[in-house]
Amino acid sequence: MVRRQRPHTEESSPLTLPPGIRHADPALIVLPPAVWAKWLPDLLRPLSLGQQVLVADQIRQLASAGKLQVLGDRDSRGIYREAVITAPGMPSDDMVTVLVAGKVPRRTEANQPNQENQLNQKTQNTRHTAAKPAGSMAQRLHDRWRQDGFSLGYWADDASAPGIDAKRLGFCELTDLRYLAKTLEPGKCQSVPGKCQSVPREWWLEPVAWENVAGGNIAGEKRDSPSGGGASPRPSRMIELAALVEHTYVDSLDCPELSGVRSAASTLAGYIDAPSFRRDGWFWVRHRGSQRPIGMLVLACHGPAAEIVYVGLLPEFRGRGIGRGLLGESEAVAAGWGCERMLVALDRRNFPAAALYEGHEFRQILVQRQYFWSDQVAEIARSRGPVDRSRAGVGGRPKTESLHRPSPNLREQ
Repeated sequence: MVRRQRPHTEESSPLTLPPGIRHADPALIVLPPAVWAKWLPDLLRPLSLGQQVLVADQIRQLASAGKLQVLGDRDSRGIYREAVITAPGMPSDDMVTVLVAGKVPRRTEANQPNQENQLNQKTQNTRHTAAKPAGSMAQRLHDRWRQDGFSLGYWADDASAPGIDAKRLGFCELTDLRYLAKTLEPGKCQSVPGKCQSVPREWWLEPVAWENVAGGNIAGEKRDSPSGGGASPRPSRMIELAALVEHTYVDSLDCPELSGVRSAASTLAGYIDAPSFRRDGWFWVRHRGSQRPIGMLVLACHGPAAEIVYVGLLPEFRGRGIGRGLLGESEAVAAGWGCERMLVALDRRNFPAAALYEGHEFRQILVQRQYFWSDQVAEIARSRGPVDRSRAGVGGRPKTESLHRPSPNLREQ
């Protein structure tokens, strides 16, 4: 996997722009909030109401954490045409998430705010004004991502009311992701891992130990990203943890097309870099009959709601009722955090997992269409053909509720 280095370079602009890479393409530039914030209502307008709430909340969280990057596409006069709001992963994560993208509202330059006038005028005067962007917006965006070390892009939309044109930016439709939720009942189960009455005695949870890496990330390398330096959390047994994710993802029904496309280390990096990350939500699954962990459980917290981000078991330990126990353990941990609701997302084709969750009072609240960009995914999509949505009851119009959601995750239910 390519390890990204993001050197700090100067931009020829009167504004102080976030650090980034200076590319040969003069049309794409990293924009500060003072420029793109006023475009946000127009960018969100094509989305469904539920998707607008979700994306706006993601943008707010990521912007406050310094983990947001907005790329503006300009014409030869320095006037903005399009904007792409993304959430780049940490340096050991090879995936970039697109939150929203679209045409910038057309206004005369005289009607634009002074700060944007300055930016447009300065860039127009300090570069070759006759330069014309080469290639399509999709091609130039992909080239930029590749230079930044990204090999996978992700974009989601409301499946009941699609409002984005992902294909125009070179994304392929892969599947639908169903979001299920359950209201937690305080006091129903003790909020201490391993103490829930539904847990079989032959297995238990062991919290993952963590260490802080000063100026580094989970891979131990130097951290150089827009969010700055400082100590970053890293599992103390990272290699073993990544290997366990690889083995528990075998024969997964959740986005199986991504097997081998995104590494386990990159997936874990994405979990850690998300605003919803909690150290006390990571567990090894131990079994009396095995000296090594047999599975892994990762939980996250979005304010009043907890999420099952990843739950996986080795193939030989599936079908023993451990999954039901892990669900009870997850609810116990969430109750201990003071959460009122439990969330989980799964592939629409994962019918066994859906039966398990729905049997435990989880109900569908949202269906998101999943789009990905990578050379491997594009080849898979071409060979597979259009997504089949013939199964009744899947991909229909769900209830719309506020739901917090970071980058997509690989799961084995």
